[in-house]
Amino acid sequence: MKPISPITAKKAGAKAYHLDRLREAGLPVPPFEVYSYDLFDLPENRSTLKNFQEAYTNGLYTIEGLSQTLKTWARQQFPLEELSTVKEMIEPSTALFSVRSSATIEDSAQSSFAGQFHTSLYQHPSDLQSALLETLLSLYEVSALAYAFEQGLQVADLEMVALVQEMAVGQLSGIYFTANPQGLISEHVIVVGEGDGSQVVEDRIETTMTVYHPLDDLSYTQGLPLLNASQLSSLRGAARSCISLFGPYLDIEFTFVEDHLYLLQVRPITTLPDGQPLILDNSNIVESYPGLSTPLTISFVKEAYTSIFRSLATRLLGGNQVALEAYEPTFQQMVTAVNSRLYYQISSWYQLLQILPFSKQIIPIWQDMLGIEDKTYSAIPIKLGFWQRVKTSGQIMKQFLSTPKQMADLEKDFAEIERYFWQQITKDQSPQALYNLFEELKTQVLDHWDITLINDLYAFIYTGLLKKYRPSEDVQATIAGISQIESMKPAHAMQALTAQFQQLPRSQQDRLLQFTKEELQEWLGSTASLAQEMATFIQLYGDRAPEELKMETATFRTNPERLVAHLAQQHSQDVQSAFPQTPPQKAGFIQEQAIQGIRNRESSRLNRTRIYGMMREIFLNIGKDLVHNGKLDQLEDCFYLTYPELFDLALGKSQSMTDIIAQRRFKYQQDAKLPTFSRLVYLGEAFDRQVTESTETGQTFAQTRFVQGIGCAKGKVKGQIKVVKDVTQVGPLSDHIIVTQMTDPGWVYLLSQSKGIIAEKGSLLSHTAIISRELGIPSVVGVKHATELFQDGDWVIMDGLTGQIERLEGDQDD
Repeated sequence: MKPISPITAKKAGAKAYHLDRLREAGLPVPPFEVYSYDLFDLPENRSTLKNFQEAYTNGLYTIEGLSQTLKTWARQQFPLEELSTVKEMIEPSTALFSVRSSATIEDSAQSSFAGQFHTSLYQHPSDLQSALLETLLSLYEVSALAYAFEQGLQVADLEMVALVQEMAVGQLSGIYFTANPQGLISEHVIVVGEGDGSQVVEDRIETTMTVYHPLDDLSYTQGLPLLNASQLSSLRGAARSCISLFGPYLDIEFTFVEDHLYLLQVRPITTLPDGQPLILDNSNIVESYPGLSTPLTISFVKEAYTSIFRSLATRLLGGNQVALEAYEPTFQQMVTAVNSRLYYQISSWYQLLQILPFSKQIIPIWQDMLGIEDKTYSAIPIKLGFWQRVKTSGQIMKQFLSTPKQMADLEKDFAEIERYFWQQITKDQSPQALYNLFEELKTQVLDHWDITLINDLYAFIYTGLLKKYRPSEDVQATIAGISQIESMKPAHAMQALTAQFQQLPRSQQDRLLQFTKEELQEWLGSTASLAQEMATFIQLYGDRAPEELKMETATFRTNPERLVAHLAQQHSQDVQSAFPQTPPQKAGFIQEQAIQGIRNRESSRLNRTRIYGMMREIFLNIGKDLVHNGKLDQLEDCFYLTYPELFDLALGKSQSMTDIIAQRRFKYQQDAKLPTFSRLVYLGEAFDRQVTESTETGQTFAQTRFVQGIGCAKGKVKGQIKVVKDVTQVGPLSDHIIVTQMTDPGWVYLLSQSKGIIAEKGSLLSHTAIISRELGIPSVVGVKHATELFQDGDWVIMDGLTGQIERLEGDQDD
């Protein structure tokens, strides 16, 4: 054996090459040297390896037989290795050392071979020869050969290099992923446990996972925190340095000796999906839907955005059906929910904005108005013919110029629709009548609401021009001084109502505060002056409330007792002093148009609140009917169904949804434990982060429809369970999902025959996760008591992306 110098990826393997670059960059790496095995340099040995491969290909060897033959051959060759150079390195030192693999095909951008080769830790100088031999022989283990053949490699392609390194005896060790291997590239994931890295990777100890979002500088930890603030800071700094050296998506193995950080390995994450990034951004939408939203709200918001943007495209493209069909997937993906939080799917917005003439100039204005911080975008526009673009340009100019008139017409039409709705809605309407009213309202309002988007653009452009030619303080004064802006009317009305309430004797105020909801509803229909004023306020502004666009929000209309409580809390103020108005000033053309656009925008936003109030009324009436008929346990359950599910349940098209409601309620509660991140960037499809909880011991799978774990390798499959407690006693697995306590690298051959893997232990960096990702097999780990919950023959659907496992009842036709 001889030392390799200079250390290159081709000669020494990626593992050693990366460590050498870290060392050159001054990053903390335990001292090491890299040595090649002489046997791989001999031409006759290469011929021998090719002959072994040919014999295997022709069926003369099983993979087990090939492994044994290669190991025997390697043992025969090893005594010829000259070890004096390696001994000179380690014998003067009293420190322990490790011998680690750095195979030339290991840790590449195409394949990791994670955990496949032998590492000897805590070695004394007397252990050198056996450690070097074990590392060499591990090149020909059955699992390593199987993995190599899966990657399309041949036996002669495999060369082992030994990395001899001073042993860093760490108290905390783990992996720092600079992107979630599932494909969420905007977050970093740190998995750490007590002891050395081998114990962590092999799931022999409990681990803690910390998720960090660099953009928001926010993090959260699942499990007991092991890393202190100083250690986390050291890791993040080292990760930034590694990214500058090797690129953005890395798997960094580390250990802490006391508080001193050592980097043990850096390799690219090999399992990230291909394709354009999927960017979710909550700029602007977070103002309407802060925090969490329930499934009912999310389903209606998605429908509203789809309908409105479809109508907008129809308006701009002049009914070009071919183009509209091409854009249909975009309409369906304007908003996306992740962990019960709503985001703009920003690439869809950019794709639609590129329909507009001068889109390169318009997009920055739009970004500025919505407060989007990251201005980069890579949305691929859908191709439109030359004449279609000419027609679209003419259409947008026509719509743009007529926007003020169309907004005035919309205001008038909406007032009629609103009057019609409150005349039609009654407490004793049938579910079918409520459904018909919903569809009527959706058609009359949502399918024509797209002009408000053009008005938004109108307001954005003229305000942007105003900002360009006027000082910022003048622009702010102009906007703040808009008289009779619609969004201020509820505040003025509330102030007047507060003054009237506080003129009542204290005994009457207390009596109103003590009313039940039903008593208050009856009082609001009386002839009392305040009752009539409050009823008028509720009719006009009863849907205006914090988080008013969420169906689950209790408003003054749904809960008038809140209005009484609010009035009691206010202090009497003069309306004019509370809301001073800027005296009108002479305005130029651009300023006038900006004011008109902003005024119309605020008016439409208040009317949007009223639309959601009408929809909320329909959904709550449906929910009350379902509770009355025993299909829901409580009214709040309706918020955990999508609106189509709610109507299907009410119209008898579906059966009990008790299990689904319970599962979604639990998920909502779990999602509340996560922070809200402003931007999520995926490669592939979006997925939820899972907050895992221990399953109660003694619980049986038959009692549990849904089981939650950590999704580690994406893919959704249906199959029968095979509980594996003894890996040596396993039959055919081609149609089965394996359930086990844990796996090791030797399972690679077994896993390649299965549909999926569910493990009790594990994390994103465990062997189960790494191997399944490499093989493209769905995996879910961290499922407590899985081997007790599941039995052979159970049918399940498992989702390796979300980590959810669903029990299916009875026999299944797969």
